Amino acid sequence: MPIALVQDWFGFVDSDAKELQRWSYWNQMDAFWNQPFDAIAVADPARVVAEREAANAAMRPYLIGLVQRRAAEIQSGAGGDDPVSRLLRLSFSKALRFEVDRVVLNLGGLLIGAVETTSHACVNALDQLLRQPEWLASARAALDADDLATFDGCVFEALRFRPAFPYFFRVCEQDTVLARGTDYQTPIGLGQTVLAVTHSAMFDELAFARPDAFRPDRERSNMFHFGLGPHECLGRAIGAVMIPEIVRQALLLPDLEVGPIDRKGGPVPEHWCWRWGCGS
Repeated sequence: MPIALVQDWFGFVDSDAKELQRWSYWNQMDAFWNQPFDAIAVADPARVVAEREAANAAMRPYLIGLVQRRAAEIQSGAGGDDPVSRLLRLSFSKALRFEVDRVVLNLGGLLIGAVETTSHACVNALDQLLRQPEWLASARAALDADDLATFDGCVFEALRFRPAFPYFFRVCEQDTVLARGTDYQTPIGLGQTVLAVTHSAMFDELAFARPDAFRPDRERSNMFHFGLGPHECLGRAIGAVMIPEIVRQALLLPDLEVGPIDRKGGPVPEHWCWRWGCGS
């Protein structure tokens, strides 16, 4: 479903779905799951790097060709309203410094960020709901009442218990001190990598009343599913709609039965068998 969105709404026309998945998968694997501090070590880190480089070598000419076609359409007075065209119009307007090479880079980011992360989040949220009968009952009650706000709350609350990313990492750009003036202040030097363990933060009693309870009505401003601050997810507005909608459509399937999630020893879902419509 995320790939279909990329093709139909992001404007990635004449693209191969399997190639889009390959490009997104290996970029995500290398950037987010091929780090020396990751909880699940990759068996062959060099292979992941090589696969990502090969994916980018194939993705680059496709994106350049797509941008060239859209640019020609705009210059001829045609052109659509998809994100490719809109980014190009921004570049051509000279309203800010946003060269065409940045358009290509941002399009790659749209693809890479939309597919694997969305799939991972949907799998985790749905798995958590299916494992907890009371949580699932709350979600189904919201479905029956056509209460999308409460249903979305069920999805993101379930995701709080198993987020797609349990932590984020950043590289310190200057010497600094975290928690200065407290008993646990810590100096961080230039170039050091810092892990923000956001999964733990989403169970902090100072920010979440009864953090171990499932509460779909929680205020989501303290949640870190889409990051926070200057590095907040570029697709937050899209993901906030797409993730619960995919889960909703899954729960609308009649007599849904699921098998175990196969992560193939790695950090992300790789295979998940479903059956539905078979009756009891």
